[in-house]
Amino acid sequence: MNRRPTLGFAINAAAGALQNHLLLQQMKLAQQQNAGSGPVHPNTGLLDEEHYDGIVFSGNPHETVPRGLLLDDRLSPLERNAWQVFRLLINGDGVTAFPSYEKLRPYLGSSPGKSASKETVAKALTVLRLTRWLSLGQRVRDSVSGRVQGNVYILHDEPVGCAEAMEIDHNYMQLVGQALGHANKAVRAVAELAFKEFAADPHHLSGARPSRLEVIEDRWRQQGWHDAPQTVEHSQDRAEFGFRTKGSGESDLLSSESELSKKAPERI
Repeated sequence: MNRRPTLGFAINAAAGALQNHLLLQQMKLAQQQNAGSGPVHPNTGLLDEEHYDGIVFSGNPHETVPRGLLLDDRLSPLERNAWQVFRLLINGDGVTAFPSYEKLRPYLGSSPGKSASKETVAKALTVLRLTRWLSLGQRVRDSVSGRVQGNVYILHDEPVGCAEAMEIDHNYMQLVGQALGHANKAVRAVAELAFKEFAADPHHLSGARPSRLEVIEDRWRQQGWHDAPQTVEHSQDRAEFGFRTKGSGESDLLSSESELSKKAPERI
């Protein structure tokens, strides 16, 4: 029996892609240094001291902005813009190098022509993780030293549930706990909301992920369909589907004699 690939398998594949990227960069730098055709790395001459992150998109490829992103009142324009920047920078193959803080600063500035501070970039990443629009899927470590070489982030087209976030990001609750004491007031407020959502989530105790039908039902509830007034029951005498239905007093069986005795009107 064929088994569907697990989420961990997909994250491991993304981590492997990031490791291959690091290996290619190391080989390229080593060739440049051996040939004397390139500058030596300013710190060590090797790429071992560099830190690389990767990001993958878990949703369907599209160039539109999720409606839920714009309506999520836990987010500020900063986080909404950061999500769109991440989505824009993701390559067609679904995996791309995670942009550094320096690359993100020009995109997240609040004033034209001015770059955002590193603290602002860090705030956007923290809030996106707290609200589960962004997940830290895995840390890529060196096979020899065990040192962290990078991270694999997962960008979602809608916030994942608390149980799903804990399965993807094993340090999610640790992040929430740390954010409760964050120096930024807005981050603390979002962390409090995240903790309340975790406490109210019926799936976190059992560890079970919500089914697809539950996800659809939750979407409809957010759109207001769940609380919509119920349709009024139609009486049997009311026409349905564009034609009149028979009343309960009418006979279902027609007399064969009356139908056969009537001649169709002659056409002139």
